[in-house]
Amino acid sequence: MNRDSQPTSKATNPQMFSMHQSQQGEQYAENLNARYLVDEKLIKQAGVDFESRPMLVFYACHLPNPKNTDYDKLLSLLVQRLDQYVENDYVIVFFCAGSKYQPSWSWLFGAYNTLGRKYRKNLKNLYIVHPAMWLRFLLGAMGAIISPKFNRKIVWVNSLSRLEALVPLSQIQIPNIIHDINLKYENPPPSISRSVPKQRRPGVFGAPLEEVMGMNAEKGLPLVFADCIDYIREKGLDTEGLFRKSPASQVLNDTKEIYDLAYLHPNTNTPPPPLSPKTVNSNGKPSKAGEPRRHLVDFDQLGAGDAHLPCSMMKVFVRELPTPIFPSSILSELTKLPHIPSHDERIVHLRQSILPLLPAPNRVLITHLFELLADVAAHSGVNKMTPQNLMLVWGPNLVRSGDPIRDLDMCATSGPVGAAAFLMITRWKDVFA
Repeated sequence: MNRDSQPTSKATNPQMFSMHQSQQGEQYAENLNARYLVDEKLIKQAGVDFESRPMLVFYACHLPNPKNTDYDKLLSLLVQRLDQYVENDYVIVFFCAGSKYQPSWSWLFGAYNTLGRKYRKNLKNLYIVHPAMWLRFLLGAMGAIISPKFNRKIVWVNSLSRLEALVPLSQIQIPNIIHDINLKYENPPPSISRSVPKQRRPGVFGAPLEEVMGMNAEKGLPLVFADCIDYIREKGLDTEGLFRKSPASQVLNDTKEIYDLAYLHPNTNTPPPPLSPKTVNSNGKPSKAGEPRRHLVDFDQLGAGDAHLPCSMMKVFVRELPTPIFPSSILSELTKLPHIPSHDERIVHLRQSILPLLPAPNRVLITHLFELLADVAAHSGVNKMTPQNLMLVWGPNLVRSGDPIRDLDMCATSGPVGAAAFLMITRWKDVFA
């Protein structure tokens, strides 16, 4: 290189460096915007459905302009978000109306292929709300590549009232534009804000714990809870994915009905077919030493030989309680827990300031529940259910503050419900003994 060219090279180097920094800054800002769009706009977790499965909600009304957005990058971030949930059974609610922009058909075909079996296997239902003609036409055109099994998971939902019958609508954030569109399909809108609760089906599911167990828990554990705990502890501790996977909805509902009828007619020894009658201890109390413990239903027959049915029964029972296991009366003390520095001090706070606030039936129920979860965690090398995994799948069933976003925050690893559940599993004897 000659000397005359050197000054020019030195003069341009700072400019090139500045341009490189500017490009890096723009790329960083673009990535942040895409991440915010995915995490805060396009996808939200909305608690759990009626069968205690995580609900993810997609909002097409927040789709960005394809001319200004890298949709391939968006897909990569969507996949990362889904990765947090696909190990569990889960459902998706897709609000497809109200969108100004639509991704290209080639992108949608590519997205379906990218979201392979890992993402479809544990998806139980895809609820498509206010379906547009273009989407129906697209899925029809994709019939050659969409498996019949996946196609059966799609549920077309024409109104919010219909959706309310399928999932807990009060847990879902619904944009105003969706409410406006819904008025085209029904008027008045569904009972999202009604103060009068829906009438529950009579039975043990949805009954107050004080009614089922007695004001002082003198009636013992609910029969369904005792049966499920016994079966899981006896035959299910090594089953992979305990409390993550769910049985067929019909099997779950049929089994619930058996226990509801047994609760309403305790002296009836013949439950409806196809279940065989079993002799049970009265009121579901734990058996005395040496006394055989018989179950009302045959979980081996109904649950295809695994423990996912009784696991789901337990979560649904707790989820359907009219008052959550962690009622609003303890939340002020519970929220102090993450701010206490050591685990030992947290346990003291749990024992002295939180557990005494719980009604007796709640205390008895969570004592038995978390003893089982501690046993499950002890087998995590086989069943893959670590204390953290158990905390995440059970947390949303333990608290209902009326604010779904607050509930999710409380159930996070760093939240008060998450912190309490973690200690109740890992330090069960110190907390409850």
